[in-house]
Amino acid sequence: MSSHTGAPALLWTALLLVPLDGMFTEAIRQSILSLNPQWNRIFKGENVTLLCNRDNFFEVNSTKWTHNGTILLETTSSLSIVNASFHDSGEYKCQYQNFKESKPAHLEVFSDWLLLQASAEVVTEGRPLLLRCHGWKDRNVYKVIYYKNGKALKYWYENHNISISSTTIKDSGTYHCEGRVQRLNYISEPLNITVIKAPLSKYFGLQFCTPLLVMALFAADTWLFLSTQQQFTLLLKTKETRKGNKLLKLNPKPDPQKN
Repeated sequence: MSSHTGAPALLWTALLLVPLDGMFTEAIRQSILSLNPQWNRIFKGENVTLLCNRDNFFEVNSTKWTHNGTILLETTSSLSIVNASFHDSGEYKCQYQNFKESKPAHLEVFSDWLLLQASAEVVTEGRPLLLRCHGWKDRNVYKVIYYKNGKALKYWYENHNISISSTTIKDSGTYHCEGRVQRLNYISEPLNITVIKAPLSKYFGLQFCTPLLVMALFAADTWLFLSTQQQFTLLLKTKETRKGNKLLKLNPKPDPQKN
């Protein structure tokens, strides 16, 4: 029975060989860069804070920041941009401790009366999208019209955001907004929004294959147990037969014809 005792080890060893750690490590250990507020298009003079792994607790000398490839002096997990200028536009990346470098975040600084802002410019299908028609220095904007590909999409007398809870490919397009600021009508610069299909993640394939692997290994484990049990039973029978033959040789049955 010792063979069967070691059989589950075969199952668990095989499961450990599945590269779960390697597949999830990349996602877990990559630095995550986010903006607060979330808009990456802002007016000149506004403030924004870039956060690297916002839930971390180690602030001192924990993070490397780059702006357009240049390493910045800031080493805490938050990078504050106060009274933004055109110089602050560009690509930002962060790297928290020994994590991998984050994906880039692009910041654009504008000087205008009206600015269309989006929660993201590239959105995965099924994810939410928020659009905002923003006035210079937070001035009130009214008679607001949102456009998509040149066609009016929404109209509000008072300014409201557009919220799409679950995007589809059809939501891709070029958006802009129009509205009145201080009795004058203004039109924002256009903004391209792209909705991409959700990729079939390698983790999905793993989730699909792992149960099959477990079933296959369980079947192999069961077969090994049954095979071992059969061999053990056969071995016992063979030993009993040999023992019986030895006893017959030592104590032969009496022949009644000889008496």
